[in-house]
Amino acid sequence: MDAWHSLNKETIGSPAYWDIALQTRATFEHLLPVIKEHAFGDILDYGAGQLAWRDALRAHGKSYFSFDIYDAHPELDLVAPFPQRGGPLPDASCDTVFCCSVLEHARDPLSLMTDMRRILRTDGVAIICVPFIYYLHGAPYDYWRFTRFGLEELITSSGFSLVKMHTLGNYLYHILNIPSIASSCLLWRLKMKKLIKPTTAFWYGIYKFLSGKAVHDTWAVLYTVVLRKTQ
Repeated sequence: MDAWHSLNKETIGSPAYWDIALQTRATFEHLLPVIKEHAFGDILDYGAGQLAWRDALRAHGKSYFSFDIYDAHPELDLVAPFPQRGGPLPDASCDTVFCCSVLEHARDPLSLMTDMRRILRTDGVAIICVPFIYYLHGAPYDYWRFTRFGLEELITSSGFSLVKMHTLGNYLYHILNIPSIASSCLLWRLKMKKLIKPTTAFWYGIYKFLSGKAVHDTWAVLYTVVLRKTQ
């Protein structure tokens, strides 16, 4: 996995990142329409990491602010501990909270969702993306995987209202993603970087062509929920 980690590290935060494998292309195509439809106003990127989603979020809001507990990027707006009770971000200070691939790394996901609700203004929305069937990443801080039923429990417990739940992936995704990553890593090692994007397009094209007949949910890779703070 060394080549895969290196490829991620070099490209994340740039448009090239979304074309390094089927999984990144599929995730981008899954989440971008959700951002376009629901993100608005003052947007907080909660657990922004290396700012992979910054450009997409900036394009669909009035302002953008990034927050993480790790100093993973020199352009993060705020680096501070995740809150236990309250936190460094003011109550009712944003219209949209975006949180992608973060809750699985939190010891207490419910406390983070409760904090997101605190930060949102009334009628604000949270866009939260979490993995279901996904490989170990961010070790040793990779604690959870989420079913739709677990997500529904967290949503209810945190006081949010569910607007919509989106699902990405099926068994074909898992079958095709492995050779997609392998081929990208091989091209990376052979210093043939220009071939990674068209190779990814090939694998993603096969996945999209065949997925019309594939069953989702049982083999879902990730779930994205759009939540609203109603009071």
